[in-house]
Amino acid sequence: TDSHVILVYMEKDFEGGTALVDPRKQRDTWAFVDAFYDIKPMALFYQNFRDKSPAVLEMMKDMHRKWVQVVEGNAEKYPELKDVYLKKKEDMLAYRAAYMESSDAFAPNKKKVDDLVDRAEELLKDSETGFLFGDYSVADVTLTCMLAMLVSFGFCSLEDKPNVAKFYNAAKKRPSWKAADIQDTIPLKMKIMMAVGSFIYKIKAAIMPKVNEGMKEADKIVSEIKETATESLDKAIGVSQSK
Repeated sequence: TDSHVILVYMEKDFEGGTALVDPRKQRDTWAFVDAFYDIKPMALFYQNFRDKSPAVLEMMKDMHRKWVQVVEGNAEKYPELKDVYLKKKEDMLAYRAAYMESSDAFAPNKKKVDDLVDRAEELLKDSETGFLFGDYSVADVTLTCMLAMLVSFGFCSLEDKPNVAKFYNAAKKRPSWKAADIQDTIPLKMKIMMAVGSFIYKIKAAIMPKVNEGMKEADKIVSEIKETATESLDKAIGVSQSK
């Protein structure tokens, strides 16, 4: 991802600033960071909505469909970039199939989360500094961000992870937490969207069966009218029904 590339650049190529990787522990530090970036958080997000607020998931699907339509329109509007937009559409549809339409990616990614949190608990248990690999490092940065994400959506409980919980509480007191405006609660805007979506979902769930029943009855009536009209027409022009 872009943020991973930025981290690597800032640590390895950017001149100046404070080093966030102990040269003696580079391998272990970057292995932890890479494990974090191997997690596909969208698999967790969409499963959360699928389980707790299906209406929000449906709203997201509708929004995604509209974005795909915009990309399709741009492919026609800008023929010189048609291949680029069509590739973008292909990627968007693959993303939708993998995360929005299927829950297959949830279990393996949840396991990766659990394994990484367990790994952090073990590292912090034996740490004399309170950090993962001695001094504060890029691994601690990624762990902080991951925990904020997990806590905000209830993906992870720290009750049985005392060392990780201690680390996280200390991280929230660091000036960098405030400077980066890290959030570990669901934003008010999203809460409102989820509430509205749930309300719409309940209305749809209540009226759609009746609407469908009404449509079936209407189709039946139309079919009967058409059959009666056909019989009347046949009689009028002298066509025998026995033939």
